Amino acid sequence: MTYQTASEARGMTEGAAQSAFRQVYPADQPNFMTPYPLAFGWIDEDTVYEISKGSGIYGEGIYGVTVVVRVAGEWKREPYETTRSRCFESRRAAGNYVVSLRGA
Repeated sequence: MTYQTASEARGMTEGAAQSAFRQVYPADQPNFMTPYPLAFGWIDEDTVYEISKGSGIYGEGIYGVTVVVRVAGEWKREPYETTRSRCFESRRAAGNYVVSLRGA
C-alpha cells in the first residue's frame, strides 16, 4: 500500500513542482551557473524551487536554489530585487535554505 502525504494529496509532488518550474525555465534553457538539476519541490502552494549543481570559476562545486512563484494562476520568476534565489557552496546548505524558506 502506498501512502500520500497531505501535500501529495493536493497534487504537490516533485513531478508537479518540476512541471510548474519548467513553465518558467524550460529544460532546454538551463541556468548557466548551475545547469544540472538535482531536485524540485514546494515551499508552499504558490511557490516551487529547483536545487541544481554547477561549477564555480575555479572549478569548485556550487549549488543553486531557484524560486518560482504563482501569481494570479500563472507561474513566474520573482522580481530581481526581491528574489529568494541563491547560490551555495554545498548541497546541504542549499537544502537548509529551502527549509528556512518554508518557515518564513
